[in-house]
Amino acid sequence: MAILAGDALLTRAFGIMSGKFKCSADSEKGCAAYYIASCAYDMVLGQTADIRVPEDPDDGYFSFVHKNKTAALFEAAFTAGAMLAYADDESLSDMTKAGIIFGLAFQLKDDISDMEKELLLLVAKVA
Repeated sequence: MAILAGDALLTRAFGIMSGKFKCSADSEKGCAAYYIASCAYDMVLGQTADIRVPEDPDDGYFSFVHKNKTAALFEAAFTAGAMLAYADDESLSDMTKAGIIFGLAFQLKDDISDMEKELLLLVAKVA
C-alpha cells in the first residue's frame, strides 16, 4: 500500500503540473502529458482496489478495477498518441474507446492465464 500511495502522489503531482496547460490545438504536448498523468493515477486507484477486494464483490467492483487498471494505461497510450498526431475530435474519441477496449481485452486474457496457472497447480497437487 505504501508503494501505491507513493505512485498516487507522484502521478497526481504530474497531473497537477501538466493541468496548467489548456487543451487546445497549440498545446498537444501539455494536454497529452495531463491525460497520461490522469490515466496513470486512475491505474493506481484500480490497482489499489484490486488488492483490497471487498468481502462480497459485485459487478461494479470488477468494472471499476478493470477500467481503472490495465485499461487506463492503454487508454492513455492510444489517446495521447492521437493527441500528439493532431487527431480530430472524432478520431480522438475513437482512439480513446479503442484503448479502453484493448485494455479490457488484455486484462481479461491476463486473468484467464492466471486462472489456468492456478488450475494446473491445483491439478498437480491432486495428482
